[in-house]
Amino acid sequence: MAGWTVPAFVASLAGLFLAVPAHADDPGANCLATATGSLVTSSNPVTYGQNTTVSWGVNCVGATAEDVVEIVGPGFNPSTDELYLGGSRSVFITDTSSASWTEIRIDTSSDTGASRVLATLTVPVTGVTRVPDVVGQKTMAAQSTLRAAGYVPVIGGTTPDCPGGEVYETIPGGGTALPLGSTVDLIVTVGPAKNCP
Repeated sequence: MAGWTVPAFVASLAGLFLAVPAHADDPGANCLATATGSLVTSSNPVTYGQNTTVSWGVNCVGATAEDVVEIVGPGFNPSTDELYLGGSRSVFITDTSSASWTEIRIDTSSDTGASRVLATLTVPVTGVTRVPDVVGQKTMAAQSTLRAAGYVPVIGGTTPDCPGGEVYETIPGGGTALPLGSTVDLIVTVGPAKNCP
């Protein structure tokens, strides 16, 4: 330590500690601190009632096999999914105005449990189809209307209300967003044997 004074030596050591990030010896924390993320869908906008592919990626310093991400949004279950730093998944779109995903980097290699949002993606949803309102129509006319709209009408039950042969209710109800090709149950009136005008 010739030529060094104690204050200069202490200042030099302090400079070393300040230059080395606190997470440098923890690869997971290092990855968390340096991570950048990306989220994309195979189509933008996405189509209601159809599948789209959501792809994600994470770039970071010192990535290990313990580095995972959490995706929050349609088609993902953060409580059960274990996702690595890059991948893709086909998801079915049931949102009716927009679909959103969030990519969160989780540090599983240390005891901190730290996390950080890396990317968010919101895309518009198109092609939303809604069940036509056919309540009050004659059963045959209602079935034709539903078929023309792209649904599969099924007699799901009857009610003894008058007059007979009309749609009393649909399940799901008119105006409900429902993918094309789905079944719509018709509850139809049969009218009692007597007392109908």
